[in-house]
Amino acid sequence: MVRNKLTFNIGYLSDLSPFDILLTIDKLMVHTKELTTENMHDETDRAVPKDTGALRASIHAKIDESFYEGRRVEIKIGPPIFYGKYVDKMSTSQVQHAVDPEAVGNYSDHLVSEAKQRLSLNWDLSKKTIGAQ
Repeated sequence: MVRNKLTFNIGYLSDLSPFDILLTIDKLMVHTKELTTENMHDETDRAVPKDTGALRASIHAKIDESFYEGRRVEIKIGPPIFYGKYVDKMSTSQVQHAVDPEAVGNYSDHLVSEAKQRLSLNWDLSKKTIGAQ
């Protein structure tokens, strides 16, 4: 799990009410979640093996269940489709083919690692974006 601390410049805080601070934090969390889910959709399209597209579609549906609540963003990853766990155990050489040359074996580990990186990067990007508003 990626944990980041939110810090503000004290001078900036003096201009904000407690409600405004909470509203800003909420905007940061929502923006981070939106960026990360978008990134994970793109990464799923790139890295998850495709035959019929059902596996990718099921992972997209799971990612769409991601949410922000309280002080955490939860990005849901995993295939609800029954054969996803079997495809996930295949090596890269077993899943790559001419139609899908970028597919990776053990895709769920790859997606989790990517989500952790993206959450951290998107948190920093959100602080810059929301902070500039």
